[in-house]
Amino acid sequence: MDFREKRPASRSLTRPVVIAGLCVAATAVAAACSSLKVTTSTSGPPAVVVAMQVSDPSASGSVSGGSAGGAQLRPSISSTIGDSSLTISAARVVLREFELRRSSATGPCTVTPSGQSSDSDPCDEITTGPAVFDLPLAQGSTAQRVALGQVEIDTYSELWFRLHDLSSDDSADQQLINQNPELDGASVQLTGTWNGTAFNVVLPLGQVETLGLGSPLQLEDGSQVAIGISVDLASWFEDPDTGRLMDPKAAETDQAVRDKILSNIPGSLTVSVTQL
Repeated sequence: MDFREKRPASRSLTRPVVIAGLCVAATAVAAACSSLKVTTSTSGPPAVVVAMQVSDPSASGSVSGGSAGGAQLRPSISSTIGDSSLTISAARVVLREFELRRSSATGPCTVTPSGQSSDSDPCDEITTGPAVFDLPLAQGSTAQRVALGQVEIDTYSELWFRLHDLSSDDSADQQLINQNPELDGASVQLTGTWNGTAFNVVLPLGQVETLGLGSPLQLEDGSQVAIGISVDLASWFEDPDTGRLMDPKAAETDQAVRDKILSNIPGSLTVSVTQL
């Protein structure tokens, strides 16, 4: 995976940012982000790291698994509504182009499938990608770092990124497709069971996600910031019309089911920001 820092020619960097680790608690992303260890100069462009984890299931869901070393393990997440039961035991996502949107911006970020940015884009890129990530399902596990980079000194209000469908027509995607041929044309791979029947699905759920940061984030000279994204995967499959669970396997062929999942994704994401 490529976590290169962005280094525009106009910037003068002192030393590279070294990420030693990021520990994120299953239910408290913000508190645990403070355990990020950064070694850098106290001056220079602000350093930003973004990490992603799977949150506790929605109210109808449950956590399964044993314990080890005092930490509750969650090898899978489960949700049961009525006579339908869904368990997700593995989750992979393709992400591309994380950007912070300036508070003064009047237009949207340019987060395209090909990762191309416009010169008039009112946002600052953290990283472009694309990359494939395994979302950690064990409570207490280390969150997956999904972006690392440096941005301009400014005030920001939103985080934008793309859940990215890999495409053989995009040269930037080709290496990932060669390594993950099952993800060609898709952005999400899920493994689990539906009413006791095993499934392994790949889904084209590519779209831009926008997350408000709450209070404006003012980044100054030498700022170091951790942004945590928590994902409630189980809620993706709750039918907004009926309240019942939807079969992930059906989403492979039924556009109507995929459209409902796409509409659920924004509400499944929560963000926390920690200035370090």
